[in-house]
Amino acid sequence: MQELLEALSNLLERQDELISGLISLGKSQLKAMRANDLAELARVTSEQQELSARLVYLEGERVEIQHRLGLLLHKTGSEVTLKEILERADVNRERLEALAKRLTKNYEELRDLNEINRLLIRQSLSFVNKILTALAVPERTYSPSQSQLALSGGNLVDCTV
Repeated sequence: MQELLEALSNLLERQDELISGLISLGKSQLKAMRANDLAELARVTSEQQELSARLVYLEGERVEIQHRLGLLLHKTGSEVTLKEILERADVNRERLEALAKRLTKNYEELRDLNEINRLLIRQSLSFVNKILTALAVPERTYSPSQSQLALSGGNLVDCTV
């Protein structure tokens, strides 16, 4: 069990490093959006995808380790939680508790940062859609009954030259 607890500690530290990296990239993403720097935004997004993929892989390993710990703790049928492991851990307990607290704090910070970025992206898309609607060339249709061209839809800006 001690080996599994040590493996879990090491894995949680690696996850925390990745999450810290994602937080840093999220802040860079926010700056790039504010500066309208599309090249930087693309670079940051690419790095975020890479770190996220690595985090997903580590999460799979963490689930496996916790499952094995659950079997040792006679918890079958459902995944054992980190809290249950901490309650029964005698080795590395303080380290695991500190990691759990830090991970929780970092996950919350990352979630909040992602929410801010998501709202900014929605706001930007809404603005772009309004601009496109304002600049849209009206569709021309022909009505045989009126024997003339009619404009359907409209735009807010006169596009005639």
